[in-house]
Amino acid sequence: MLKKVISFLVIISIAVVIAAGMRQMKPTPQQHIKEKTIATVAVIPIKIATLSSQIISHGTVVAQQHSEISSEVGGKIMSTTDKLAQGHFVKKGDLLLSIDKTDYEADVATARSFLLEKQINLKDKKSSYSHTSLAVQQAQAAQFAAEQQLKKSQRDLRNTDVRAAFNGIVQNKRVDKGQFIGKGQHLFDLLGTDTAEVFLPINRKDIQHLDNSAFQKTIQTAITLTSVIGTQRQKIVRSLTQARLQGAIDSQTRVFYLTVEIPDPYNFKAINKNKKPLPIGSFVNASIHTQSIEHAVRLPLELIQQDSSVYLYVDGYIQQQSVQILRKEDHHAIINKGLHDGDLLVTTELAMIYDGMPVQLSQKTDNQFQQTPLPAVEIQHAN
Repeated sequence: MLKKVISFLVIISIAVVIAAGMRQMKPTPQQHIKEKTIATVAVIPIKIATLSSQIISHGTVVAQQHSEISSEVGGKIMSTTDKLAQGHFVKKGDLLLSIDKTDYEADVATARSFLLEKQINLKDKKSSYSHTSLAVQQAQAAQFAAEQQLKKSQRDLRNTDVRAAFNGIVQNKRVDKGQFIGKGQHLFDLLGTDTAEVFLPINRKDIQHLDNSAFQKTIQTAITLTSVIGTQRQKIVRSLTQARLQGAIDSQTRVFYLTVEIPDPYNFKAINKNKKPLPIGSFVNASIHTQSIEHAVRLPLELIQQDSSVYLYVDGYIQQQSVQILRKEDHHAIINKGLHDGDLLVTTELAMIYDGMPVQLSQKTDNQFQQTPLPAVEIQHAN
């Protein structure tokens, strides 16, 4: 029995020795140290400059002068002219319709006769009484009343011919030949064609970029109006140089309106024969140039974080920098505080980025985000 135990122990010892030897003979696995990767970023240098910005707006061209033409006398319409037609252009003084003159011619004749009677009466009084007497003064007053009555009768007779009060377009014609009209009846509308205007909505925060005293005077700035017409998308462009800011906020839209006058919208004066007409009712897009903005930079909105900060490259690390946005444009923002000339703005979009993150600089220049300021605008006087 003792021999069996001793034999078993010997076998176990030999197995342990063999196992230990085999473990020592097994090659040691090579250890790989994982290297830390550093993100590569592209940058553009910040260039602080004096910028020109634009306020984008839109509106509809309307006639500056718009009158509802009413009859000053009553009667039957005896005739109308071809010019009294919807949308027809008329010139100041053009005859549009005529009202029956019979009664008004009779009134003029009666008034003349009455005036002659009062003139004779005054002559008799002066020959019989002193010029300062009550009888002479009463005769003078009666003659003056007769003169005024004659003037009124003559004016009523002239008003039987309804003429265009100014150059314009006939709209909303309401009467025709043979119709009896009363005094003060609405006949038609007349839209002036000498000058048009457009009301451009402007946000309150943008007013400061136009003029510091915008409410007190006419604003001098470059304004470009563009209208696209026809299936071929033909453009009509008007360049203007001044506007007027309305003094009250619109109660419905809660914005200010900039009134821009458009001289000779139909180009009837033909000072510039190449200028295309800009009809009343046209929808226009407007580009309004602001005052120059000094010490600023224009950046794409996609490079600005939601907390109004940007990422800069500083000595191999990311630095998150807060900035002040002066105003936003369609796809850009103008920054006037927080950046300095020569700062390196990170333009690479990383899955994860944070302040103090180590990065390395790309050897390639990022040409996608170039700080191209708006072209300088030469203000010219409108023709």
